[in-house]
Amino acid sequence: MTDMPMHVRAARWIMARSQPAFHLELARRRVVSRLTRGGTVQRYLRTSAPRGLQLGTGHNPLPGWLNTDVQVFRRGYVEFLDATQPFPLPDASFDYVYSEHQIEHIPLEAGEHMLRECFRVLRPGGVVRIATPDLECMAALAGKDLDDDQRHYIAYISAMLGLPAPDPARVINSMFRAFGPDEATGHQFIYSYDFLADRMRAAGFTNARRCEMGESTHDALRGIERHTDVIGDERVVRYETLIVEATRPGWTPRA
Repeated sequence: MTDMPMHVRAARWIMARSQPAFHLELARRRVVSRLTRGGTVQRYLRTSAPRGLQLGTGHNPLPGWLNTDVQVFRRGYVEFLDATQPFPLPDASFDYVYSEHQIEHIPLEAGEHMLRECFRVLRPGGVVRIATPDLECMAALAGKDLDDDQRHYIAYISAMLGLPAPDPARVINSMFRAFGPDEATGHQFIYSYDFLADRMRAAGFTNARRCEMGESTHDALRGIERHTDVIGDERVVRYETLIVEATRPGWTPRA
């Protein structure tokens, strides 16, 4: 921190205390990333193997991956990419695509588009891994006989929402509109396993399968979840998270 240039420290101090300054800086970073992204992508594709694309990186870039987000919180580590638009990436250029707690923040139609773009940029045999809140786990919170994990989840999320007491009805409803800076960027659509697997198949993927958090048959996709860093409680994240992997038909991606 002491090695950080004075002008950088001053800029961060202003951004932390001024929402207009914060959003102006994010807008500037998006513009810069758009202008320089092409060269960054070319260098990544030329020098990296295997090649991984992360969508919705937030503050958690993965080492060795091309990390992207609609917000460039970490310039130099994350490139601008709007997953609701055509990806500015070549066909069949990646071995893996990963999205963690991102697809629920865009409408269903945009999510279907995103899955088609994931299919396009993956090589034959490439794998997509999607982590997102589980609709069935959310619905189960409305039951009468809740287990310890469910009661813990309700209490934790209720406190996060600032509710005076654990409130399963409000926790369930929050899944469909909260957890974003505003309504436009909060949760838009929550998937069940069957529905997400069906949307993956509609995009062209095969072999859709549910995975446990941190586990995969692919080394590159094992242990990459970082949502606990955002939520602060691994038990909560494990309860709510649905993870589905699917494959673009063809040969096996490089190890």
